[in-house]
Amino acid sequence: MLRAELNETDATLLQAFERRMQLAEEVADFKAANGMECLQPKQEEWKIASARAACPHYPDEAEELMAFLMALSRRVQEARMQAHRGSDSEEDV
Repeated sequence: MLRAELNETDATLLQAFERRMQLAEEVADFKAANGMECLQPKQEEWKIASARAACPHYPDEAEELMAFLMALSRRVQEARMQAHRGSDSEEDV
């Protein structure tokens, strides 16, 4: 019973993770189009604080999870933004 619920929860988390990464790519497109930096420290600080507040029984773990998710999102965004820079320079040629 518990194993089935854990498996279902894991599947839900992975679906949410997939969507988060898709949104990270969209954010990267916006940042590239508007000349923004990938890293937004104040936004990340706010997200960490929000994660801690949302999980009062596991605030440290929530912070660690959110920091890891943001690091993965940054990796996806940086790759996407690099691709934009590459395509921009190809258009100049």
